Amino acid sequence: MGAGGSKEEQPKSRVFVPQTPVEFSSSLINSLESSLESDYTRSQSAGQLVQQKVSEELAKVQYQAQEALALAKKNLEQAEKNEVAETDSVSSSDLAAKFEALKTKFETSTYVTELDKETNSVRETLVKCLQDNKGRPLDCYEEVEQFKAKLRTLA
Repeated sequence: MGAGGSKEEQPKSRVFVPQTPVEFSSSLINSLESSLESDYTRSQSAGQLVQQKVSEELAKVQYQAQEALALAKKNLEQAEKNEVAETDSVSSSDLAAKFEALKTKFETSTYVTELDKETNSVRETLVKCLQDNKGRPLDCYEEVEQFKAKLRTLA
């Protein structure tokens, strides 16, 4: 149909004419003309170089993150040890005094209300289950759910 549309266009090469005479050896010119390296291969190698640098930087960042995590774990463990040491030094009389203070605060709290008989019985069932299963509170899941449901009906 059209004369120019069916042919592939070849990129036109530009010729630069220097103002001073330059001579290159024929072997250099032949090696440049026969070189397989093109713009595509140069861009591929540049892309690989960028990818390699990114991988190296990512490895550095991961290493630094692991170091920071290890340091944070170490600090947390040390803080927990210090906390345990502090709680071990508390006497039973101090604990009893704190317990009594919390108990009076709880009893005088405005949030405490009297519960009806049915709610009290559900609460007592839950407390008994928790006392019977010390160290295994998940065994009282059904009682907890019943108590929650009962409290929802009161609200």
